[in-house]
Amino acid sequence: MDRKGPGLGVAPLPPDKLLPEGQPSYVASWIYVFGMGAVAAFVYILASGAVLALNGPRGSMPRP
Repeated sequence: MDRKGPGLGVAPLPPDKLLPEGQPSYVASWIYVFGMGAVAAFVYILASGAVLALNGPRGSMPRP
């Protein structure tokens, strides 16, 4: 491996320019906050549905 490899991706995309300097205005909006809450709730519903589909409804209940 030659020495050009590690610096190859840094030249066109310097690390200090990858993230924005300030917060975008839409992030401070309540619509964005509730939208992200809705997306998080949807992901939670999908994950719990997958657990129920794999284990069945008795998978989460204690067995006597």
